[in-house]
Amino acid sequence: MFFPKDKSWQNQGHRFVSPKTTTITLNSIQPSATINNHVDHFNGHTYNTVIDDKNGPTYEDPDEVFRRDIYGQVNKKLLLIHPISLTAIFIRTKYQQEWNDKGILIKSDEVKTDLNLLNTNNKLLTHHQDLYYEPIISAQHLLQLMSSRKKVCLFEVSSDRIDESKIHFKREHIESAKLMYFTNLSHIGIPVHPLQFQRYARNLGVDSDCHVILYDKGELVWSTYALWIFHTFGHQKVQILDGGMASWKRMQKKSSLYHTEAGVSGYFKRLGNFKSKWSEQYILTFDDVLSNFDKKQFDLVDGQSRAEYNGTSGGNDLILGHIRSAQNIPIEEVFNWKEERWMDEKVLDELFKKTGLLPSRPIAIYCTNSLRASTIWVSLYKMKYQAAVYFSGWPEWLIRAPDYLKVIPELKLN
Repeated sequence: MFFPKDKSWQNQGHRFVSPKTTTITLNSIQPSATINNHVDHFNGHTYNTVIDDKNGPTYEDPDEVFRRDIYGQVNKKLLLIHPISLTAIFIRTKYQQEWNDKGILIKSDEVKTDLNLLNTNNKLLTHHQDLYYEPIISAQHLLQLMSSRKKVCLFEVSSDRIDESKIHFKREHIESAKLMYFTNLSHIGIPVHPLQFQRYARNLGVDSDCHVILYDKGELVWSTYALWIFHTFGHQKVQILDGGMASWKRMQKKSSLYHTEAGVSGYFKRLGNFKSKWSEQYILTFDDVLSNFDKKQFDLVDGQSRAEYNGTSGGNDLILGHIRSAQNIPIEEVFNWKEERWMDEKVLDELFKKTGLLPSRPIAIYCTNSLRASTIWVSLYKMKYQAAVYFSGWPEWLIRAPDYLKVIPELKLN
């Protein structure tokens, strides 16, 4: 089991050194997807993983190409079909949409408004009431959800230590849960291409109307990152189990209804129909943050530890610090590690107000690899704040930003 004191995820793979240092390790840092055209090969398909600073990823979904080619031909022939046949086709289509793969009727009021109705002209939008789901779910509520006949997709999110995660998952996990690999969500802190995530989610059996529940085994950042990824790729119906596996085990001692199992759960017999939809209001790039110093459209929050924020940790070869004007909120202030639960809403409200944040003003969050930033993002989302993650964070800012926009201790520069 992974414990909070194990902070290997804080600066995984990132070493920030001064150009004056003889040992140069800056080349090991992934600068930014905005200046390098990375190409990922995924199951025989090649996708461009560049996230454009203005428009997000540009791609054409193969499903849309297929539908356009096939349906375009079918629609011409439909003009010759008898009206009665058209009625039969409509009834059959409606019938298929109302029943899921288990033969359970899907009620229309359970289906949320399509994400295409969102106005995405601005990057940071207010929460749409019809689309908002409380990001945290209790073990009791999850049990009720699993006992009902609703479509639930339950996932244990791995850490970046895949082999360890596999061992712990096979040893014990919540009944019916599948293991979701963190490495299929992110490459060195950069989100995977929307089509890669779409293919992976479908392979896990995720449908567009699935109620996705995520949990991990102690470190929290993996499940919060997965939740942020789901939101970024257009799936709002997703929640994190409060307290993770530990909370489920505590409830198991009180009731035999909280089942766990060992081994590997059975795979889905069919692919899901999940479709990625780019939601730019949840993600920011270097250019967005840089231009904000002129536009002043949002506030900056740094999710690093106090020592990292002040540039006083990491040894002589690390250049740590923060973006000028950023306020520091370590994840220890939003999550109670000792009790393994999120801070109360009253505590979070006081914290955010003390930091100078307002629900009406957008917020950009960053850290070194988006993991801790995603945890702060979840806490802000929980309190109905408008927030987005600057995914490249301090490593990219250190390399690309003007010196006057970096706050670094002088001894590090000397």
